[in-house]
Amino acid sequence: MAAKDEWDKILPTDLATQLARKTVEAWGLSIKDIQLWTSSMVVLGWFKSQISRLKTYVANRINQIMEITESEQWRHVRIDENPADILSQGVTPRELQDKVLWWYGPHWLAEEENQWIQHAVPLISKDQMPERRPIKLVLVAVNYLDKLLQVKRSGTNVTQYLVVSELRSAENILIKRTQADEFSLQLLAKRKQREIPKCSKLNRLHPLLRKDGPIVIGVRLENADLDENQIHPIVLQAKHKITRLIFEDHHQALLHCGPQMLLAKVRQCYLPLRGRIMAHSTVTRCINCVRARPRFETPLMAPLLKQRVQMSRPFTIAGVDFAEPLQIQSDIRRVTTKKGKDSGVCMLCYQSHTPRTRRRLNERSVPCSLT
Repeated sequence: MAAKDEWDKILPTDLATQLARKTVEAWGLSIKDIQLWTSSMVVLGWFKSQISRLKTYVANRINQIMEITESEQWRHVRIDENPADILSQGVTPRELQDKVLWWYGPHWLAEEENQWIQHAVPLISKDQMPERRPIKLVLVAVNYLDKLLQVKRSGTNVTQYLVVSELRSAENILIKRTQADEFSLQLLAKRKQREIPKCSKLNRLHPLLRKDGPIVIGVRLENADLDENQIHPIVLQAKHKITRLIFEDHHQALLHCGPQMLLAKVRQCYLPLRGRIMAHSTVTRCINCVRARPRFETPLMAPLLKQRVQMSRPFTIAGVDFAEPLQIQSDIRRVTTKKGKDSGVCMLCYQSHTPRTRRRLNERSVPCSLT
């Protein structure tokens, strides 16, 4: 019931926005010169909040309103001064005749704009804001002990934001955790300087163990003028969640590119096993890509000509068929030349008018009409 009450607050606001747009179009005004009022502090709080943090239904309505108006155009009016609240409470036509608020609005609205009554609106805090999307997971792995030791040595203050080195360190920790889940036996063998089991998928890739922990590939491109991540890409298992998140992040960063471009971008730093399947799966599961993909309807074929479907003698109605240039080799000098070919075709049986058929048909080989 609580969600339904909040939806009932946003629908009148959306309706008022559409009405204001129709009014300014009819009068030739600008929508920026219109002031709109609402008695819902929840709706005003939604206007001030981040739309991506709201649930789907409310976020879509707020987007529609913000495409037409600005949040600064919306003001708060008390319930006892809101004319629209009269009908929502229920009133008879006889009683409505005596409602001055319904016919003229608040008394202060007839005065100058600088004399309008401005009520102090206590906005709802973000924690108490209804219809907010909960944060499911935020994971950043940072070694704060090293950071505190560095601050103690240098005497500087601790920054409240993450620097590039900390983000790379967090990414390295997640990559090592991913490989520990999927390649535990291979990691153990490499750390003990033993051979990788022959049944392992990494055995034919000649893996190496980097100094900072993860397993990388690459022995043939060491002399290439490439980045270190391209020479020794990190191995990832396709079915792991971190691998899918990496593919989805690159897919969005490249503006929803195709599978081939996505795989080429990921392979600049990583070597995902079964990467083509993962790239194709990422693109096909993207909601924006599915919605933007056009669906072409197969056009209906035109009806066949009457010469093709009505009975007649062979080659009574004939046409000309132009074939592509053919390569003809002479028997004397073995010279290959290209020559075009055209032949008469019966419109009924679609048989070529060759010398063999000409001898068989005799005088019938001469068509009555040519199409």
